[in-house]
Amino acid sequence: MLFSDNDIRELISTGEMRITDDVSGEWDISKSAVYEPSNKDAVIQAASVDLSVGSIYVPAKSEDSALQPLSEHILEPGATAVVKNSECLELPNHVGGILFPVSRAAARGLLLVNPGHVDPGYAGHLDFTVINMSRKPFPIARGDKFATLLLFQLTSQAAGPWLVRYPQVGNPANAIATNRESQTARRLSRDFLAIKDRAKTEAKEQIRNAAWVVSGILMILTALVTVSGVLASNYFQDRSANSKRIEQLDGALSEVKDDASGLQQRITDLEREVTQPTQPSPSSRRTP
Repeated sequence: MLFSDNDIRELISTGEMRITDDVSGEWDISKSAVYEPSNKDAVIQAASVDLSVGSIYVPAKSEDSALQPLSEHILEPGATAVVKNSECLELPNHVGGILFPVSRAAARGLLLVNPGHVDPGYAGHLDFTVINMSRKPFPIARGDKFATLLLFQLTSQAAGPWLVRYPQVGNPANAIATNRESQTARRLSRDFLAIKDRAKTEAKEQIRNAAWVVSGILMILTALVTVSGVLASNYFQDRSANSKRIEQLDGALSEVKDDASGLQQRITDLEREVTQPTQPSPSSRRTP
């Protein structure tokens, strides 16, 4: 059977169940903040009990780092934290519970990764691992409602309630060891799936790979420049030698032209001499 607000109020009134807040002390169900049917912000809802933030533990860079509880914190997108609730519960042996994140927090992207059942006879605080799955920073502070507890009645008393199985906890008000939340937080990555650290590692790897590629390209370019220089040098040397040969041939050709021009002139003179009529000499003329 799931308990209604009247059932929960009755359990508290008879002393079968105790709920003590770290700030306000033991719950007084006569106060509207705890129970008021028309108050939408009342702690006792129609069929559940709203739990609020007590202490916040944020993972450090090193697992060996000591963590101090915070009263408020801003969860960046993807960031994780451990939240200890403010209320200390003492459930009777015939009452258990089921935990869910409150809808207003879930709607804004806050994910509780370990909600579950609460054993009959449980005594102490509860701790939750939370992740900001939204795109915006998510502020959390002491007193914020972040989980809701549904209570149900067993058909009979549990033979092995929580305190029977964990007798070492001692005083129910201190049932959860104060270091448990800190230990849990130290084991957590600072962000979901260590995205930031993995991104940095991947970026460094890409930079190293790019450096190797650039080095290889520079070596290839250096070799190409060297080969090009050798080829260019040979080209210009051959071109210079060819230019000298061309100049020499031009000089020889000019001499040949000059000789040919001289020969042509002599041939012209000879032709003129051959074609010119012979004039008689003065001594061969007769005197009349």
